[in-house]
Amino acid sequence: DGQVAGEAAAASSTCAGIGHAPEEAPADSHGRQRGLERILPRRPALTGAQEVPMDEVVPHSRRLLLASSRGVLPRGGVRQFEFHPTRPGTLLAGRKDGIVAVLDHEADAQTHVLEVDSYPILGLAWLHAQPQWAVVGASQSGTTCMVRYDESKPGCMEHVRLEPFPHLSSLSVCCTDDFFMTSGFCVDVGLYDVVTGRRMNTFRGLHQNFINILRFSNCSPHLFATASFDHTCKVWDLREPVVANQPARLFATDTLNVMCCFSPDDRHILCSGVDKALRQFSLGHGRDPLGTRVPLPTLNSDTNYRRSLYLADGELMATAATNESLLRLYTTEAPHRHRGLVDFQGMLSRRPNFSGQQAEEYVQSLRCHPTDPRLLGALLSTSDPNPESYIAMLRLEM
Repeated sequence: DGQVAGEAAAASSTCAGIGHAPEEAPADSHGRQRGLERILPRRPALTGAQEVPMDEVVPHSRRLLLASSRGVLPRGGVRQFEFHPTRPGTLLAGRKDGIVAVLDHEADAQTHVLEVDSYPILGLAWLHAQPQWAVVGASQSGTTCMVRYDESKPGCMEHVRLEPFPHLSSLSVCCTDDFFMTSGFCVDVGLYDVVTGRRMNTFRGLHQNFINILRFSNCSPHLFATASFDHTCKVWDLREPVVANQPARLFATDTLNVMCCFSPDDRHILCSGVDKALRQFSLGHGRDPLGTRVPLPTLNSDTNYRRSLYLADGELMATAATNESLLRLYTTEAPHRHRGLVDFQGMLSRRPNFSGQQAEEYVQSLRCHPTDPRLLGALLSTSDPNPESYIAMLRLEM
């Protein structure tokens, strides 16, 4: 979800260790799987009309993926990750040292690895119809390449280098795998042909300030959205001329925009900014210039960069920010009701050999599983000069 300037960024039987620990999993003296925490506060069952207090904890289980940072270089650690769209237990992790790795998050194991660059990997996107392929991009250099892993051959990955997009901040693949697009710390975006790998076009000057992230819609290969530091999010249609002053939709926001995302049915777009700035806009035929605000508590911090996403069924949204160790859940339907929180405080510091001293954890990035509405991943990092970062797998037990 980009790299903001100044930033430090129900259960399923197929998900071993998140709510269901396999019998063969390593266990402690009490027979519990190592690393698995279950937080089950007592409370009555909730209905859709109910709201919970702001300090109410959501019943959940969670664990760190130790493989996500195992064996990294001193400046390593995860910087971004993406769940696989069709392989339930697979995710792709991009590290700060320019390495990408395929992880089996059910077994907490790294299966494939490739050194792409020396700069952090910020852009990651799986192809939808070709499940062994993904597109990855590094930050400052803009190195962009297609990578392929073979499930039957653990180890290295194949890759094909493409035309770079300097100062890359994000990339996204359309739902039909025909195109992917890149954004960077500039006001331009790049459009690439997936089959040839050629950059087809560069759309220039789409915003008045940097574009931190772009995202294709979930259902149309032609619609994409851009979130900018110029306090606007714009929706574009590739079937029409992509011209700066002629977006398909324009939404003004309260602060700079850290990210945006489409709802699973593409009926709404969610724009995340700084601190309590989180607004949902309708993409229906009727105009919705103001949208609806999510009632978040404020820290009154201009460095509290927020990330927010819809869960797979579209009924809830998850949101977290970089000055906090909290993840909050709200209903997608307005008025957005608070459904509880998850607090990751202390999760890294309780890890053996933790070197962060008194540093506090925060949520640097967030991803929701594309098909499982109760499974999420949070990238936890610390505020110390040499931060450690790990992916925490989270299963909601609501």
